[in-house]
Amino acid sequence: MSFATNIQQITPSVASCTQTGTIVEDTAAGTPKLTQIGSSGTINTFGAWVEHDASVSADSWIAIISIIRISNAKGPGAVLEIGVGASGSEVTKIRLSHKWMYDTDAGYQSPIIFSLPIPIKVASGVRIAARIADDGAAVNYYKISISYYQGLET
Repeated sequence: MSFATNIQQITPSVASCTQTGTIVEDTAAGTPKLTQIGSSGTINTFGAWVEHDASVSADSWIAIISIIRISNAKGPGAVLEIGVGASGSEVTKIRLSHKWMYDTDAGYQSPIIFSLPIPIKVASGVRIAARIADDGAAVNYYKISISYYQGLET
């Protein structure tokens, strides 16, 4: 059984998928993009939405989201939201939470990778943004990356 066949079998809507989908990193050209976002500096309060992709190049399905905290200080717990829509009109599509296991002042935290069991569809031309809240009492910064599948529908 080929790898592509295995992907088709676990895709939520097999009838609308092909075995030729391509995974890309934020652009049709596959260029990786890291977007820096900051918490609000107030415990458990979301910071501002930050644009990650101004306009998705084709119908896409968000499949993998990775996040890393940019600090060598103790890592707070964090909640990341990925939303779609125009600036000021974002609609949350997924909320992910995590507490870094590496909780010392001795070094950087490892990135966290969320592999979504059911990909999130984003239509061509739609803007994607992210925001974060954490349990820190100061502004903390994070970088995120989003990987999409494109070309899944027939």
